[in-house]
Formats: sequence, structure tokens, C-alpha cells
Amino acid sequence: MGKLSREKGKRGEREVVKLFEGHGIPAHRSQQFCGSNGDADVVTGLGDLIHVEVKRVEVTKIHEWMKQAEADAPFGSYPMVFHRRSNEDWKVTLRADDMVDLLSSFYEGDKE
Repeated sequence: MGKLSREKGKRGEREVVKLFEGHGIPAHRSQQFCGSNGDADVVTGLGDLIHVEVKRVEVTKIHEWMKQAEADAPFGSYPMVFHRRSNEDWKVTLRADDMVDLLSSFYEGDKE
């Protein structure tokens, strides 16, 4: 990976940190705090609830990226990949079951 590619990746991680912080969730780049291979790219104030990988590239390889996130995520956390191309919005990919599980915590159901 060349220097320009690494810098683009760092910028992407900083953008995702700002995205979380803009919604009141503390976050930081793991590499700022001696992150190692297998650590999430962005660590949030949500503890181990989510494992965030960040990809700021033009060519999408979502299946490879999800496999990486799934392999690196601690047991019980939700692996997800934040990704975007230039001049596009951020998108998040995660397993459908994980998404429904996360959403179910907000569903109160019938209270009759």
C-alpha cells in the first residue's frame, strides 16, 4: 500500500470518527492508540458492541472486507464495514441478522 493510499485511509477513519461524534458517540482511530493488526479501525464509546472497519477506496470489495471484519470482531460484537468512494456518502454494510438484532432493542412491541 502506497503513502497516498494510507493517507486516504487515515482521512476516511477520521471522517467516520467525526460521524460518530456528530451523533454524540465518542470515537477515535485505533491506530492513534497503538492499534495492532486485527483491531477495529475506529473504536467507539459503545465498547465491544460494534467492530468498525473503514474502507475509503474507489473499488468496492465488500465481501472481502466483511470477511475481515467478521474474523477480527470480538465474540459478541457486530462486525460492520463503513465504506465510501470519492464524492459519495458513507455507507455501512453488516449482516442482516445483526441489523435486525440491533433494531430489535428499539422495538417495544404491543404493550397491551
